[in-house]
Amino acid sequence: MLGGLLMIYASPASSLAQQKSGDEAARLFAYDRSTPLDLREESSKETDGVTVKDISYAAHTPQRGRAKAYLVKPVGKGPFAGVVFFHWLGKPDGNREEFLNEAVSLAKRGVVSLLMQGYFPWAQPPTDAAADRRRVIDQTIEVRRALDVLLAQPEVDRTRIAYVGHDYGAMYGALAAAADERVKAYVLMAGIGDFGNWSLKYWLDKIDDSNTAECPCLRPGHLSRYDH
Repeated sequence: MLGGLLMIYASPASSLAQQKSGDEAARLFAYDRSTPLDLREESSKETDGVTVKDISYAAHTPQRGRAKAYLVKPVGKGPFAGVVFFHWLGKPDGNREEFLNEAVSLAKRGVVSLLMQGYFPWAQPPTDAAADRRRVIDQTIEVRRALDVLLAQPEVDRTRIAYVGHDYGAMYGALAAAADERVKAYVLMAGIGDFGNWSLKYWLDKIDDSNTAECPCLRPGHLSRYDH
């Protein structure tokens, strides 16, 4: 049975389908990697040989302004492994601080971490299928942009890059994985395969039938369009 599964997995048709899927993802999540990062350090704190920097950089989407992140580094010149962390949508710590303790612990073992701050749907709630699709694409590109920032650090070993995502962070990581081969290992926790269903589960807790006008994403029939 295992041999048969391996044969199917390695079949030319399967390989071609995977290549086609990867090509489509690369086109969908393409962006100009030559755009300057304009990296700025807002503040820095060193404790027990670990430096935590509060940074910002130019976001892929101009309307967003500047993207925020923490950059956590060990002492030394490296080369060090690197990790991008992407948080969940929820409480507590539904922001870039969710994995800060883990990043500090890893820094003590020789790992550089970038903890990115999500934008959609953290700062921008779902509205309609077409707009939300564009925002999902843009946020996925922001994952790739965060990788650019991490890899721009001279002490980071480009061959040892990992990604950790939770909830929405896991879902965006899965999308980025289809288009970006720079990450060598993924840890994806509690993600699902449908942004529409995830939005429905979360936003129904925010409003009731009496004020759906304030949140078009929850009007009857809206989220079903995500599945087409």
